[in-house]
Amino acid sequence: MTMTRTEARHSGLPVALLMAALILVAAVSAFFVWFRAISIPHCGPRCDFTTLHWTPIVFAMFAAIVVIAAMVLSWAFSSRRRVWWIPVGGIVVTLAGAQIAHVVSDRALLF
Repeated sequence: MTMTRTEARHSGLPVALLMAALILVAAVSAFFVWFRAISIPHCGPRCDFTTLHWTPIVFAMFAAIVVIAAMVLSWAFSSRRRVWWIPVGGIVVTLAGAQIAHVVSDRALLF
């Protein structure tokens, strides 16, 4: 079901706020995944340094792709009434990816 131009304009604020929340969640999650890599003193020379190096980089690219995809999909489906689920889904996917990245970092840190 499509909306009029006025209805679409009024429904854009919640989507914009959710998109801002997605960007914030992606940035904070990327920071915490990167910050996890400085736990190296825990395991010393036994750590998997290659994994610790690449995990934050791969997650940051993943989070950027999720944000861009959510923006494109929100724009593409902006004439629909229920577009809010796209940024909410992006937040959920980003948090799930951050959890996976933390598990990978824990394995590299020998936790």
